[in-house]
Amino acid sequence: MLWRYQIMGGVMCAAGQGFLCFTVMASKQNPVTVRAQARQRTLGALARRRQRDELNATRLEEFFTAAEREAAIDHDTEREIAAVREKAAARKHALTDTKHAALAGIHSNGETASTIAQWTGLPAKDIRALLHHTSAPAATPAAHDPAITGAD
Repeated sequence: MLWRYQIMGGVMCAAGQGFLCFTVMASKQNPVTVRAQARQRTLGALARRRQRDELNATRLEEFFTAAEREAAIDHDTEREIAAVREKAAARKHALTDTKHAALAGIHSNGETASTIAQWTGLPAKDIRALLHHTSAPAATPAAHDPAITGAD
């Protein structure tokens, strides 16, 4: 049921005849119905919020699962890189043994380190290092780095 209120304003009409009248229509409903509607709107808003929260939680779970997989890939990659570096160091060490044997053979024929340096284009310092080379495996930084090998 609608009630009609008339509010008399203190403004004169343009013709100077009396006051302007404003009519305001107000709704008069049962207060229980108004509260029930407000409760329903609140419950609806809470349900929508709960749905958004559940969807956000699902998406966060997807994000963190992907981040964990990415970290595992990084870890595996670092481990594989360390293994490749270790293999390369072993192969290079074997080549160092071959270079040592070749230079030692030249040196044993009476050639000096300076002469060998001229022939190879290497500094005499490197030639002397190769001539004093032993066949013990070289320690590689990657073989002892816990961040690369995964050892704690």
